[in-house]
Amino acid sequence: MTLIRTIGVAPGVICGIGVIDWDSNEPEVASAHVLQCDSGLCLAVVASLIEEAPGHVGVAIEHYVSGLTQDGGAAGLTRSLVEHLIRLADERADAWWSWPAHQVRSWATDERMHAGGLASLANGMALHGLDGLRHALYAAVRDGGLRDPLSRRGFRKPPPPGTPPVPSVRAGRLTHRFALSHPHIEQTTGV
Repeated sequence: MTLIRTIGVAPGVICGIGVIDWDSNEPEVASAHVLQCDSGLCLAVVASLIEEAPGHVGVAIEHYVSGLTQDGGAAGLTRSLVEHLIRLADERADAWWSWPAHQVRSWATDERMHAGGLASLANGMALHGLDGLRHALYAAVRDGGLRDPLSRRGFRKPPPPGTPPVPSVRAGRLTHRFALSHPHIEQTTGV
């Protein structure tokens, strides 16, 4: 039994954080949680979630694209928070990824979130929490082996040896430690 936790973070003045735990031998969501906090608490909350993880842990951080929606002060705060989150994940997590929101939202649709039983966790919250959960689901399915909630085929088989991984905008150098529970990643990355 290999327990895996994926933490998704949508950083900003209000941070959305989603957590998905599962067993890699039974790739269904075992537990999921969502929360929102202000930017001042975000690093401490993510650090705590990493430290108390039941097994391997990966962190998916929303890649910040400047100039789209936020003013100068909020944009600077978000950029700084992203940098600190990446540093935290690089130091303490087994893996980290960063994708732009549009890439994650186009895949982690409301339909997919409902099918996975995740959308209702964010009822009564602003969208920040759900966005964090979208990032967690995207990383868990894409790189972790969690079953896609909309898949009719069930468990996603690992790619054959020699298949290059699909790149993210940025990924942590410690991503290879995530391969401890995923032999197919070791084969594709040469670790």
